[in-house]
Amino acid sequence: MEQNFKKLFDERKKLCKELDKTYIDMIENINNRVKELDNLEKVLQEDFLKACAMDVAGETVRTFFDTGDYNITADQLYDRIVNFSYDDKNDPLSNTLEVNKKNIYNLENSKESQENLKKEIGEPEKLFKKRIVIDENGKERKEYEDKDMIQKGKNKYRKDYDEIGNAEKIDVDHTQALAQAKVHIKYLKEGGEKAIKEFYNSEDNFQMLGRTANQCKGDAKVFLKDENGNYVKDKDGNKIDITYEATPEQMTEAIIEKLEGGKNRDPKTTQKLKDEGILDENGKVKPGVKRKIKEGIKKSQDKEGEVTYKNIDKTKIAKDAGKETVKQVGKMISGQLIYYLVPPIIYEIKENIKNKNNEDSTLENLKNSAEKIIEYVSSKIGKILANIFPNGIKKFLKNFFDIIIEIVKGALKKILKIAKQLLITVVDAIKILFDNSKSFLEKMDAILQLVAGIFVNIAIGILGEYIQKQFMIPEMFWFPLEMIIRIILSNFIMLLLKKLDLFGVNRKIKIEKVRIIFEEEREKADLELQKKLDNVNYNNQQIFEELNLELKGIQKSIQENNMFNVSIKNDVKRMFEIFGKEIKMDRELLAFLGN
Repeated sequence: MEQNFKKLFDERKKLCKELDKTYIDMIENINNRVKELDNLEKVLQEDFLKACAMDVAGETVRTFFDTGDYNITADQLYDRIVNFSYDDKNDPLSNTLEVNKKNIYNLENSKESQENLKKEIGEPEKLFKKRIVIDENGKERKEYEDKDMIQKGKNKYRKDYDEIGNAEKIDVDHTQALAQAKVHIKYLKEGGEKAIKEFYNSEDNFQMLGRTANQCKGDAKVFLKDENGNYVKDKDGNKIDITYEATPEQMTEAIIEKLEGGKNRDPKTTQKLKDEGILDENGKVKPGVKRKIKEGIKKSQDKEGEVTYKNIDKTKIAKDAGKETVKQVGKMISGQLIYYLVPPIIYEIKENIKNKNNEDSTLENLKNSAEKIIEYVSSKIGKILANIFPNGIKKFLKNFFDIIIEIVKGALKKILKIAKQLLITVVDAIKILFDNSKSFLEKMDAILQLVAGIFVNIAIGILGEYIQKQFMIPEMFWFPLEMIIRIILSNFIMLLLKKLDLFGVNRKIKIEKVRIIFEEEREKADLELQKKLDNVNYNNQQIFEELNLELKGIQKSIQENNMFNVSIKNDVKRMFEIFGKEIKMDRELLAFLGN
């Protein structure tokens, strides 16, 4: 009997020591893990570097393999597959910050859609056509069908003009040559073609130029060049004429080349141009003249863009944009199915490989796996549709604006590009507002990130274009450089907003992480002690009955060690002090501990 008593009390003593040790380990683990959360800046910096690396990988694949219409990136899919679980603890498409960044990167249309739209739009038609007439001497000559309109416009402009140079004999010159005027007639409203013709023969497209300069300028053309400055030729070996879509800078250079002439030019012509104030003593176009030519072309192109836009039939454009959107719906659905179907399939394959079963068991497991996968994907139908619908709207907007951007000229192209990006961002913002899984403050925080990201993206686009022109950076080098800059700055602004925590979202996340840590440590302690309890020797029934209440009391203390049922502020604080640890208690943590 004495031996049994001793044995039972030894068990009791051992169990109490285990209880004490569990408290100490629990406090130690909680303290260490909470301290990790204190250094939020370090955590955010690590997230920043990781996010940049993953974004570069994802955008490289999306850009060079043209996967934008799938609306998932390689890094998102990789993360989803590697960390998949049926409870969706890791779901990149539910991570607002992650989705916002990807949406900002994917504002431009896919290459496939751009090519399809160009085919649908077709080549522009010549605006001014010529006809053959017989002159007084019976000879054939060509003249514009709109000769009367052209002459009327010139006569009106001659009364009040702004001359380039100081020639005695001056001509009314078209800033943009009629021979190069083209338009997409299929997208114009009734009367649109006439309105654009009138623009070409108005003061917005006229300039006064000395007769010699006008003759030398002639029909200046711009031809397509590669990155090395060599002319690109078509299959017949002819240079490709891009005068219609040339920039003011390109047109100015083409005109200057004509005015300065070549080695075979008659010296008298060069002297006349010098006398007229076009060329300097070295035979080069004067800077003031060059500037005036460029300004005139820019002004003319900008005005043409406005006139064209006003006369576009938006219904026709919407129809073609819709047709291209429908073509790409398959990719949008495929992207969602890949995202929700592939990860569980790979997960189940891995699980079945781990479990080495016989043939019958393997077949049964495969059947169970198939049922689980079907059930999981079926449960995500709502999410799939919720993702496809806004993606479809954004795709339509991309197609719609890209058609208009292709048609118009001048500064309006840039304005429409920015408008497209802003409208697509509005669609993303509306989707966030209708997300019932987020609180109002979380929605506001997500929209703020989205807005900040889009303005960074727009700024990079504007500054990037300027830098590329100033430093003559080849496209093959500039494109990857711009992508990396865009990713770094987008992640930086997201990091900054996360650090500022204007809506208090991160503070709530931090408290929630503390709660999770407490829960995890409590569960670990419970499991560890339960193993010890399972090994207690209760072979002496009589002694067990006498000490049953005491052991049950200890057991109850262990099993009910739940910090969330009562206020334990003072107990936790005292335990931390005993073991030489400190714990910072802000308002949320005090509330969490029961005060």
